[in-house]
Amino acid sequence: MKLAVAAIAAGLGLFILPAAAQDAPASPLQPASPITEASLNRDVHCYIVFMGLSAAPDMGGPAMQAGARMMAFYWFGKLSGQISDADLEHRLIVEGPNLKGDVIKDDVVRCTGEVSERTEAMDTILKHVGAAGTPPTQAPAPEGQAPQNPAPETQTPGKPEAPTEKAPPEKTP
Repeated sequence: MKLAVAAIAAGLGLFILPAAAQDAPASPLQPASPITEASLNRDVHCYIVFMGLSAAPDMGGPAMQAGARMMAFYWFGKLSGQISDADLEHRLIVEGPNLKGDVIKDDVVRCTGEVSERTEAMDTILKHVGAAGTPPTQAPAPEGQAPQNPAPETQTPGKPEAPTEKAPPEKTP
């Protein structure tokens, strides 16, 4: 799994970063929203709710559980960029008992709404980056190495395809 994530990150880096740096429209940087105790606690609630839903046997099947797990990963990633693992563990212990009934329902609506907003922002960013250039068909091989998956050879226009040898038909007695 780590290898797959590293490969995806490397592939994106080869295309997106140079294209974005070259053709990105000039715009002032916007500061991130400030991190407050209240916002951290709300994010911890989201993480707890979706981890719980991903583990619930009556969640609605494997697809629903997988969706809840992906949402939990979003919140874990967000929290990981804001607080230490020890702080997160402490907050999980403190905030967990506060999640009951209507609080859970309200948190699901609020948390899902934020993820939807971030998904729309990601789509917008990817559209802007995609407009900056087209991805290469194959990432260049490291210097001195052949590509792992060479492009298939194509027939030269106007040149007939080379004949292939066929095995002689079997004789039947």
